[in-house]
Amino acid sequence: MPLQQVWWWVGGAILILVALMASFVVMVVIRDNRPIPEFPRLSSNPDSTLVGTVAYVDDNECIRIIALRGEPSKELYCIPKWDIADAAKLGKPTSPQLVWLNNGKLEATFFRMSIGPGFSLSKGWQVVIDVDTGAVSETSEDLVPSALNLTTRPTTNAAGDVLSFSSNGETGKVVVVLTSKSGVKRTLLDVRGPGSYGYGMKSVFWGPDGKTIFADDGRILVIVPTSEPLIRMLVDSRGGSAAGFADDESRGSDFAVTTMEYLQPSES
Repeated sequence: MPLQQVWWWVGGAILILVALMASFVVMVVIRDNRPIPEFPRLSSNPDSTLVGTVAYVDDNECIRIIALRGEPSKELYCIPKWDIADAAKLGKPTSPQLVWLNNGKLEATFFRMSIGPGFSLSKGWQVVIDVDTGAVSETSEDLVPSALNLTTRPTTNAAGDVLSFSSNGETGKVVVVLTSKSGVKRTLLDVRGPGSYGYGMKSVFWGPDGKTIFADDGRILVIVPTSEPLIRMLVDSRGGSAAGFADDESRGSDFAVTTMEYLQPSES
């Protein structure tokens, strides 16, 4: 083969390689800079048909409650700063697992993360907050649970409707599906956020009324599965609770929902 023709082939191969690399770079840039999916804010347009109260940890590391309809909200208890020496000896404290009790009080359980390799949780401490009075009491050590409460995020309601979701951290693709008791599947949510683990869904579960759905993507999303699913954002930014516990403990309730109303609507 003549030398000139060889160089022509080499040059062509280089151009193709450069084009492929450029396409890959563009694809990665688009994937990684894709915006977080946006949804209407309940605070901007409160919905009186949504009845209940949600407890979560805010950006100031304080436990706060918010009316499910979208407003108002109220600060209950700010989490004390943890002691570095104590954490080095016993394990770093987690954000609290929040659970509503039947008597209208809110239980906040803190676990400790393992010091060695791997991830495990050990017993920490617990406080109970009286939402009406603001009083905080510490649970005696022998009554503090040593494991997460895994019953607070049900994926099946009383009617037998099952929730499932897929979340691809590399691509930012999230799909939420509802399967009826009879086996009929409906896609409630199909979105794509930033890739390279910039967006993903942690869990999707039924609220205590068995009709309203909550989705945890680091924010708190509320889904009403009408014929055209209604998806709105209740809380757009959370504190330490957004980190959760671990992928295999996604049922750990780092925000909690009750059908009880503890906050009255703001006067217009």
